[in-house]
Amino acid sequence: VALCRATGRQSRLVVALTPGTLLTSCGDTGAAAPTMWCEILDEGRWIIVDCSVGVVEDTKQLQLLSLSYVVGFSGLDARDVCPRYTVTLSAAHSRRLRGRWFVDALRELYPPLQGPELAKLQDRNREEDEVLLALARREAVPKTKTALQGHPTYVTEANIGKFQVIRPKKMVGVSAGQLVYLRANVQTVRSGQAWFRLGRSVTPGQEPVKRVSKRKRRREQQEHEHEDLY
Repeated sequence: VALCRATGRQSRLVVALTPGTLLTSCGDTGAAAPTMWCEILDEGRWIIVDCSVGVVEDTKQLQLLSLSYVVGFSGLDARDVCPRYTVTLSAAHSRRLRGRWFVDALRELYPPLQGPELAKLQDRNREEDEVLLALARREAVPKTKTALQGHPTYVTEANIGKFQVIRPKKMVGVSAGQLVYLRANVQTVRSGQAWFRLGRSVTPGQEPVKRVSKRKRRREQQEHEHEDLY
């Protein structure tokens, strides 16, 4: 990684926090899975380079099984790149600890960027997000409601929160009689007052995207009161 950066090549150190079995396009190498390796950005594509097992190839042809977390450290940010190394992302997520601590921890590892550096990083990450989402979709849509609960790639309307909506609402499959969508399209919605507390405001005349029952604060509140979300 240091040599690549010294020559101006974008690269990052990738760490697998749960080692698995290393497989390549040539089959099982018979070697223990590495816990870290290098990724080099080449013409918009991340290439794996691991001298410990002699692997230099497209990451599409490499999979690590029994994973939980795979994190890429670029020096500017830290990214969850697990979809690149497994075709069963739901199995990897099932071995993770519950909660948002992992996402929050990655965000806090590096100081926020500004100006052109930030814009460049956002463009690069946006392109990679599309690739990682396509890789995550290699896993088939689950056939049962139980398997869909908490799935990292797929979701139904029954499995989203009260203050969430699916936008764009593009169906990708059907499971147990329910329409299935991409979890990446789940967005958070808030009331006008909640947006105001965040320093933002709802555009006059804007139509709400969801209406929910208003939280009761007094006994005299009527049950039919609702709250618009935007």
